[in-house]
Amino acid sequence: MEHTWEDLGVVDVALIRIRGIFFGLSSFVDGNEETVVLSDFAGPDEEAIRALLDALALTEDAVLS
Repeated sequence: MEHTWEDLGVVDVALIRIRGIFFGLSSFVDGNEETVVLSDFAGPDEEAIRALLDALALTEDAVLS
């Protein structure tokens, strides 16, 4: 989560809920390919990641560590 006063520029954001878990997906519009996934889920990170991947029909290979 970003906690800065810097101007990050224009950002596209999508907020979704999957299996009761809220996710925010964001991408900088200035051409930066970096996308950030945030969740307010209090459980194990792996469970939230699995729910997102299952909903998008992706494998764990899609996750960068």
